[in-house]
Amino acid sequence: MDAKKVKSKIFNFFYYYKWHILIVLFFVCILTVLTVQLLTKEKYDIRVMYAGNAILSDEDNAEFVEALKQFGTDYNGDGKTTAEVFDLIIMDEEQLQQAYEEGQNPYFLNQGTVNESRETFTFQSMASEYALLFLSPDCYDLLKENGYVVPLDSYLEPVAEGQTENFSRYDEGAIRLNSLNISVFYNIFSKLPDDTLVCIKRVKATSKGNSDEEVNQKNHIEILKKMIAFELPADFVLPGQNGG
Repeated sequence: MDAKKVKSKIFNFFYYYKWHILIVLFFVCILTVLTVQLLTKEKYDIRVMYAGNAILSDEDNAEFVEALKQFGTDYNGDGKTTAEVFDLIIMDEEQLQQAYEEGQNPYFLNQGTVNESRETFTFQSMASEYALLFLSPDCYDLLKENGYVVPLDSYLEPVAEGQTENFSRYDEGAIRLNSLNISVFYNIFSKLPDDTLVCIKRVKATSKGNSDEEVNQKNHIEILKKMIAFELPADFVLPGQNGG
């Protein structure tokens, strides 16, 4: 077969199947990009979600991450302890208006973005990426209504007879953050609203038996236990009690 016939056949093939080829190439490119992103995605040891009306700056988020790293370890064995805080600003209309009046509202925050955050929170409630959650009461109640909260008594040891717990329960599934010593020792936790709650989210039903997600939940339960057990240093002076 001479060169002209070969070129003609190739030309005819591409002419008749060009759209098929372009579509296949498009999906190959998408699959390649997704594969690269998956393989290069940071695998954090600690993954926490905050959802509430606090507006956290990038600096606040970084401070949150550093505080969390004090209670976790290198769970994935890559030689370093890493943490991620996924924060969602969720406000009602009154809180949104108050943020505007106090000049705390960044340019991107409006009712539309708040609604998007609510939808994201609903989606993340059904996923298993984040096991340790810091939530406003409204967000927590929504999580609980859908059956996604792990009862405290299922992972906390009962206190000895005659003793009391060193934290305050909101209900059977959540702890009041401001009842923990970390809320005064770590500045970032004092920046969160006083009604912030801490809880552990259930592994979704379809992930039962998934060792990775169940181990992730177990790791974050241990982190929360360390937060509960945290004791203030002997020389720590509570804010407002320095005599100055």
